[in-house]
Amino acid sequence: DQELFFHATCALGEGRQWMRALPLLQEAQQRRITPDVSCYTAAIRAFSQGTQPSHTLWLLNDIISIQLQPTERAYEAAIRSCGELGEWKRALAYLDYMFQEGQGTFP
Repeated sequence: DQELFFHATCALGEGRQWMRALPLLQEAQQRRITPDVSCYTAAIRAFSQGTQPSHTLWLLNDIISIQLQPTERAYEAAIRSCGELGEWKRALAYLDYMFQEGQGTFP
């Protein structure tokens, strides 16, 4: 059930158990449960709080490649991860893509 995977992924993120988030998404796919954007966003946030910011970027690219619309929170976590990795050009590209897709708002 998609909702169960979403809540489990959120709990992993809140508990800073980011290393378990990716296997959970993979298990969902093996069970023929397609994770929705909320599941991916929860996993992205979990990774952005851990020590693997590159996984955050991989997951955001995965969302885009399967034609789901990333949330503003997913972009925020990915842009923060870009900063941690020193990848400012990628951060600007995500920011640009976010505004092109109508996700971003100016304060």
